[in-house]
Amino acid sequence: MKAKVILSDQVLEFIRQLSPVPRKNLRMELGRLQNGKANIKSLVEPLDGYHRLRSGSYRVIFRNRMLHGQQVAECIYAGQRRTIYELFQEVVVKN
Repeated sequence: MKAKVILSDQVLEFIRQLSPVPRKNLRMELGRLQNGKANIKSLVEPLDGYHRLRSGSYRVIFRNRMLHGQQVAECIYAGQRRTIYELFQEVVVKN
């Protein structure tokens, strides 16, 4: 299933700060997300309704939704595996 991938400003900035090889790999995974072939996993409470995309030691948290009849993967937050879930949970709880 093809999906449109939308990247938040935080995700774009995170990708820009990566060195060339991890940047290339993460962009490749985002392309696979668009084609429905990425390494994704649904998250559990308290992040129910969100999913993660894995690229090496980096993760992108996203949610799926329909927008004007098209499937959209809205990439909200990106970071290193060791800290991303705690940081994103703080962001979600604040909003």
